[in-house]
Amino acid sequence: MRTPRGMVLTHAGETLLRDAKAIFGMVDQAVDRAHRAARGKLGRLDVGVYGSAIFGIVPNIVARFSRENPDVEIALYHAQTPQRGSALR
Repeated sequence: MRTPRGMVLTHAGETLLRDAKAIFGMVDQAVDRAHRAARGKLGRLDVGVYGSAIFGIVPNIVARFSRENPDVEIALYHAQTPQRGSALR
């Protein structure tokens, strides 16, 4: 609304401004999440292990990766020898 000193937002304008600020904040968050996902810092990692690897170095590697990338979900799969080929496909 126009006033002698300039313009003042109406109630509808204030509501729209508040919603627009929230939308822009959400867009910024979406862009940040997309960048993090592109760098492998967000998402899911499926890891197939077999034999004694599940008890050897793999848990240490997975634990370290998880500490350094807390927003990446890790799923471990134990596969027997005949199942490995089809699991990789």
